[in-house]
Amino acid sequence: MGSCFSCCSKGQALHQNKAQPSIQALKPAESSNPLNSQHMGRAASSLLQHSHGTLVSEDPPAVPPHRTGVSLGSNSSSSTKPFPTQKPATDCRVTGGVCTIDSLKRISGSCRDVSETKITALFETYYDADEDCILADGIELLCSDLNVQPEEFRVLLFAWKLNAETMCRFSRPEFVDGCRRLQVDSLRQIQSRLSDLVEEVRDRDKFRDFYRWTYTFGLDSEQLQRILPIDMAINLWRLVFTLNEPSVLARWINFLEKHPIIHGIPKDTWDTFLNFSEVIDDDLGNYDDTEAWPALFDDFVEYENDRQNQNLVSDLSKKDSGPLT
Repeated sequence: MGSCFSCCSKGQALHQNKAQPSIQALKPAESSNPLNSQHMGRAASSLLQHSHGTLVSEDPPAVPPHRTGVSLGSNSSSSTKPFPTQKPATDCRVTGGVCTIDSLKRISGSCRDVSETKITALFETYYDADEDCILADGIELLCSDLNVQPEEFRVLLFAWKLNAETMCRFSRPEFVDGCRRLQVDSLRQIQSRLSDLVEEVRDRDKFRDFYRWTYTFGLDSEQLQRILPIDMAINLWRLVFTLNEPSVLARWINFLEKHPIIHGIPKDTWDTFLNFSEVIDDDLGNYDDTEAWPALFDDFVEYENDRQNQNLVSDLSKKDSGPLT
């Protein structure tokens, strides 16, 4: 998947022919999470009691039927109660012993139940039975049903949230556990969450986590790669910076493409480029080669300075050779 999902239609080609991904815009699906007033009423009556001005919780409700089966990650899920007996969170405001509507909305929104049975059925709609994984063809079909292209930025974000280890492959645990974390169990819910993920990575720390994960995701695990091939690195750099492209990115990629002797990008160089792109000035004038930058950055800055000097000399020559007035 990976450029992201060059995975589906182009993923295999990226590892072989390294085809450059295209990025197509998708209208974000409208999300809806209506609050069931009847459910709120039950929640208010079962979770809260008022006794002498204090807030007391009752015994936790029974485990929902779809949580009583054996989970993929443990021998049995029945030993763990989904709602442990404890006092409600301190931000749950109580007025006259009654929890406010706002606080109930927060509880409802943060504790949405998802059906593992539905997630498993969704996985098995697209999986390869022999491999017990969703492979390239299945991912392409999944993307089609989600009305996205396999090579879109949103699909890369979805793979990140599944914590997928490699392109063109979603294992059963990755898909099921990832959908649980996303609190989705249907195509419509996944489609809605894709837009939320775009907003999520606008956060600097979340984007940094996403950026670093992308490197490992781009490696070909079957070939036991430890260094990201240069074509794959270029494709992923272009994709991962979809929302906010650094001013230095185009020149950096041009430098890499002009030097075929560069065959791969080590992880340290990949990780450090994010810091480099955040602090470097447009004219590269604040670059300090005495700092602990990777040697490739030294070569890049030297190349860019030489190129700019040549352009300056060329411009001056054109002026000098112009007609006298």
